[in-house]
Amino acid sequence: MLRQLFRPLFKISVGDLATLANAACGLLAITYFLDGTRDAILIGMLLLVVGAFFDSIDGMLVRKYGSSHRFGPLLDSLADVISFCLAPALLVYTLWYDLERGPALSLAGVDLPNLLALAGALLVGLLGVLRLARFTHDREEQLHHFSGMPTPAMLVLVLIVCLRWSSLSGDAATWPPALLGLAAFLMVTTLPFLKARGQVMLPVFGAVLLLQFAILAAWQDHAAWLPLWTAAALLDGGYIFGSPLWVLRNDPEWRRG
Repeated sequence: MLRQLFRPLFKISVGDLATLANAACGLLAITYFLDGTRDAILIGMLLLVVGAFFDSIDGMLVRKYGSSHRFGPLLDSLADVISFCLAPALLVYTLWYDLERGPALSLAGVDLPNLLALAGALLVGLLGVLRLARFTHDREEQLHHFSGMPTPAMLVLVLIVCLRWSSLSGDAATWPPALLGLAAFLMVTTLPFLKARGQVMLPVFGAVLLLQFAILAAWQDHAAWLPLWTAAALLDGGYIFGSPLWVLRNDPEWRRG
């Protein structure tokens, strides 16, 4: 009787647990971002990195242990919406939208810094949702390359920019939300991006690991955060700019497609 009543819970597989852990990290990160303090924001950023790790292993766990249902891809995308769209958008809004300056748009006029913060946050969130909808519909996990920048890569870019050019580092600027908003359009292009497999796995996971150490060092106010951040930024930048160039040069099938 109990098994029949809670059938969806009894269908949860080992891979689903990793997917739900990713969603939990995203939801917890949002609560820390709402707290608004520097330490809370850094903890939230760490949670998003942990969520990205769970997202990277859920497919492997499904292949190893199997699944008793077919809604795994949809569950994965819904979890990614939380961790890779909503949470990063809220992070951008939290760090750059100044409530004391008033609304971005009002009868009194336009507050440009707040407008940039709001626009950047909306683009990161909405274009990420559109990217995930296309990914799920087109079943891109079966393709050789991603079509458009994957949302985890966008998350890493958001974390890198937030750590370096916001109040977290004491070197705040007004332009980063605009940069992130423009970069978010890469998610809805058809540019090919390499998957984190084979030789690509090392720089991708290296960037995530170095970023995690950089956030931890910043949380402890240790000077090592900057060189760790620099290494992570170089690896992530190499992936974002290098992936389309490599595919366009080395994969004639993609050019014909």
